[in-house]
Amino acid sequence: MNWFRLLMIATILFSVSSFMWFLLGSTAYFQRGMDIIGTTFLWGAGIPGLLFSILFIILLIKRWAPTSGTDYGGFSPIFISVDLYLSDSKR
Repeated sequence: MNWFRLLMIATILFSVSSFMWFLLGSTAYFQRGMDIIGTTFLWGAGIPGLLFSILFIILLIKRWAPTSGTDYGGFSPIFISVDLYLSDSKR
């Protein structure tokens, strides 16, 4: 397993865990509804994070591997920016 697949798996785990942590925290373990700020964060960070996770899962299932350095250079910043964006959106 190369470092690119490990980076994809780490991004998937981080995105899903961030989403669950946000959802459980903003709804007090589903004991109350979400306020307008929480809903905005959900649509601004949670949903795009889940969409990236779904994309990465599909790429892992199809066993997609970058064939050139351009693919590595194009996807690696996307992984890192998704992780940084999701970690910053929970403030």
